Amino acid sequence: MTSPLSAQPLLCLLAFGVIGATGCDPDRAAPAAETETAMTQDNSDRPTTTAGEGIRQNEDSAETTAPDSDETAGTPQLTAIGQEPGWSLTIGAEEAELLTDYGQNRATFKAPAPEPVNGGVRYALSDDVVATVRDTLCQDPMSGMNYPKSVTVETPDQTLEGCGGAPEDLLTGPEWVVEDIAQGGIIDSSRVTLNFQEEGRVSGMASCNTYNASYSITGEGLSFERAMSTKKACAPALMNQENRFLTALSGIDRFEISETGALVLYSRDTPAITARR
Repeated sequence: MTSPLSAQPLLCLLAFGVIGATGCDPDRAAPAAETETAMTQDNSDRPTTTAGEGIRQNEDSAETTAPDSDETAGTPQLTAIGQEPGWSLTIGAEEAELLTDYGQNRATFKAPAPEPVNGGVRYALSDDVVATVRDTLCQDPMSGMNYPKSVTVETPDQTLEGCGGAPEDLLTGPEWVVEDIAQGGIIDSSRVTLNFQEEGRVSGMASCNTYNASYSITGEGLSFERAMSTKKACAPALMNQENRFLTALSGIDRFEISETGALVLYSRDTPAITARR
């Protein structure tokens, strides 16, 4: 591991994947002059990306906003999915819906109250249809997406196994501290972090500067966009590590929670960033 070098009096603009000096002025390099500025990226020589393949910067896209009170009030108690055959279960405030055989069969029930069971809760949808939800990590076999709950639905004809809850619940909460970037480790005593918020924002320390961006989780995976950062100069070793981190972050397309609880962010099936709480 390399120790940080002494700070250099440079003011440098940052971009995902790009760190360099542009019009640097030593008189403006003091930490007190830190400001937040939009981070841009020159894509003139890069192929067009698709959903889940790196930073997608679209200035015309709508800003992420928190749901209004009506939307929050209508949030289901539970959503769950399973495969082979495809099925889904939604339990709302008043009604529950179970779709089986890839949506060909539909059954509705009055939404039941959850009953505590060992490691989770049980929903008695009817006398012979019961859903059990446990707080154990679950991976959808079709998409590879991680979910915070495992779900079993028992019917007279079959037992359905699947995943439930919101994948983002695995990311939000306490801060993630990065311990590896692109399988090259990080500098001793340096700090790189990820803080995921429920409203679709992520922020943290990139080594030298603080950053924030938006993130989205879809059926295709996890991606980051619309990033901003402070613009402060640090020791070259830290600036290089920051470049490695932001470059790695720009290529993320999915995530996993490992058996040991580590957050692993992947780029094209290669571990790019590993963090722990």
